[in-house]
Amino acid sequence: MMSTSTYTRAGATTVRLATLLAGISLALALAFGASPALAGEGRVTVGSPFGSFSHPTGIAVDQSNGNVYVADGGGHEEIQVFGPEGQTPLGGGPASFTGEDTPSGAFDLKSEPTGIAAAAGEVVVPDVQDNLVDEFHLDSGLEYEFLCQVTGYGASGDICVTSGSSGGTAFGEPLGVALDAAGDVYIGDYRSKSVYELSSAGGQIAAFAMPGGGAPQYLAVAADGTIYIQQYGSNAVYELERSSLTGVVEGEREIAGGGVSGIAVDRTSGELLLDFGSYVQELNAYGTVTATFGLGMLSGAGDLAVDDATEAVYVLNEGQVQRFGPLVLLPEVKTEAAEVNKTMVKLHASVNPEGVAVSSCQFEYGASPGALTETAVCEPASPGSGAAPVAVTAQLSGLSSLTTYYYRLAAGNANGVAQGEVLSFTTGSAVEGVITGAAEDVSSSGARLTGSLEPNGADAHYYFEYGLDGYEFTSPTPPGSNAGSATEAVAATTTLSGLESNTTYHYRLVASNAEGVSYGEDESFTTSPAPPVIVQAPSISNVTSTSVVVSSSINPEHSPTSCYVLYVAQAGYEPGAIEPYGGQRSASCTVGEGFAATAAVQFVGGLLPGTTYHYALSVTNAAGTVVSSDATFTTAPATLPLAATGEASAIAQNSASIAATIDPQGYATTYGFEITTSPGEYGPPTGLGTVGAGMGETSVSLSLTGLAPGTTYYYRVAASNVNGTVYGAEHQFTTGSFPSTFVTPPAPLPFVTVPTISFPKQAGSTVTKKKHKAKPKAKKRRARHHHKAG
Repeated sequence: MMSTSTYTRAGATTVRLATLLAGISLALALAFGASPALAGEGRVTVGSPFGSFSHPTGIAVDQSNGNVYVADGGGHEEIQVFGPEGQTPLGGGPASFTGEDTPSGAFDLKSEPTGIAAAAGEVVVPDVQDNLVDEFHLDSGLEYEFLCQVTGYGASGDICVTSGSSGGTAFGEPLGVALDAAGDVYIGDYRSKSVYELSSAGGQIAAFAMPGGGAPQYLAVAADGTIYIQQYGSNAVYELERSSLTGVVEGEREIAGGGVSGIAVDRTSGELLLDFGSYVQELNAYGTVTATFGLGMLSGAGDLAVDDATEAVYVLNEGQVQRFGPLVLLPEVKTEAAEVNKTMVKLHASVNPEGVAVSSCQFEYGASPGALTETAVCEPASPGSGAAPVAVTAQLSGLSSLTTYYYRLAAGNANGVAQGEVLSFTTGSAVEGVITGAAEDVSSSGARLTGSLEPNGADAHYYFEYGLDGYEFTSPTPPGSNAGSATEAVAATTTLSGLESNTTYHYRLVASNAEGVSYGEDESFTTSPAPPVIVQAPSISNVTSTSVVVSSSINPEHSPTSCYVLYVAQAGYEPGAIEPYGGQRSASCTVGEGFAATAAVQFVGGLLPGTTYHYALSVTNAAGTVVSSDATFTTAPATLPLAATGEASAIAQNSASIAATIDPQGYATTYGFEITTSPGEYGPPTGLGTVGAGMGETSVSLSLTGLAPGTTYYYRVAASNVNGTVYGAEHQFTTGSFPSTFVTPPAPLPFVTVPTISFPKQAGSTVTKKKHKAKPKAKKRRARHHHKAG
């Protein structure tokens, strides 16, 4: 690249012919998509990126105070405001506004890249979805006051309205806006493919057809009235040249053929800035590229803006604002083609110190253009401080064979670091003819890997890398088997064992010699399924009289696996029978499909108390079924409740209360009292109740009424659970007789086998039914009649 050292940033407009020719060549390179080498002038980042945006669509700088405005669309729909360094806005005012007080409501910026404009506290925002442009002013109360809406073009007079429609032709997606030094507003309309110039009051001054027949997007207006337009879709940039702000267009030309994602004009120097996504170019009035910056720091950047006073450049980049400082003189660097010899590579480049001592020089390289994380110091390490290009090199070793690497030169001086174009090279093969072959003799736990290599007279070794997600294992251990130094192809093989069943493995052949390491292509194989493995023999726990829990540990061998318990009472067990367990089995349990010992626990219920059972665990997956060895268990004896008959109390001529204590012994238990006047001859129980399934004694009672006076009753408690019924000891009581003053005792009431009762009383509580009163009244009437007779 020709030197640009004679060009200065302080308003100079003369350049050497060589510089102009270099600019023309670079412009042609841009038109055909080539990446440029860096010129001697450039910019370095200042401070940290600031802001956080959902979908930034445009950026502008207010030249009166340096505040930065960013339009954030894509659902966020607001204008965010920052100070020049990303701090709160200078002079006060809100950090954002949404246009809620406009006639059409809050902004709807859509997701299209759209420019905004700002000057002296005034902000112009294209509301793309609503097809209008809003104007705001920062008022004395430090609020963004809505001024008017521009809803269309072509109308005479004032078309900046505060409500309704202006009466002109409605916009069809106004994508770009700009402000010139006189305060005129420029609006680029997608549908009409034109740019409209309006006065500060909204009256139309001029209309400019979009060069090339496309639609306008971003706009920028220089101090001399020249209009720059980025075309929608093609991202080409055109210039409409005017002699003054009010002059007519005197000519038009294409500045860049495409690839531009944002434009801005420095009104102090008149230079045009073009954002190419991964770097920014600056062009002077002659179209000469005077600086390139941002390479390696920008990735898919968008719109940009310039602060004319400080010469700071603000670029939208990955949801933030990246700030670059003024132009400074940097080394001019040029990355050149690499010299590749198998895996030994020599990098070449040149550095022009531009008269300033170069303080750092290194090559940056890596496996992708965005990850140049490795470095190699230049040789010579210091290109000096002259004004002519100095050739520099770096020798790289230890690279992988048949691999593409990306690299560039980075050289710096006291002003910053310049980075060259990113180029690439692909290494050769250290060992030639490295071919990964097929996997043979694949089983559920092993395989034999094959391949071949060509030592070509150089001593070589080989091994295989293999694994599940990557190459976690090797066989044999590196450097591996000796392949010798034959001139023909040599077979390579290794046998793997201890693999996981039903599993896909990736593998490749690796060969090495003094030149480095070479790799074969990645291949894969899948081991065959294997039946499940019972890692731990089943065992019994939680034995009751009617159930047990069977536990085991199972390896599913990478296949969905289920299990169940086979069992049969010893009396029905037939050793050697096709189905020795008579078809009795538990519910199914699921073990999963892992490759490790997995707990399997299954409940078996409905068993007989005190009974010996034979059992085994049956486990099944897609590869087959395995059954554990036969084993036995014996259920616990039948557990009955404990029942003790208590003493009678509150005995009267016609009533009494009887009691008992019951221990459920852990089973749900019911109870009742059996009552008779003949010892040992009991009928059905009465006063039935429940006492739950706990452990420990529970007191129960029963109130009896309607008994015969002077009669002996016999009673006992009966308690039952799933295992059977127990009875308490027989107790008795005798009801009282009527007084002897009765000449003739009243006729006895007939004995009621099931007397009238109250609800049972538990744990000392008393709940009594209301007594039947008809028969007691009859007794009293007979008693009074007897006395009269006497």
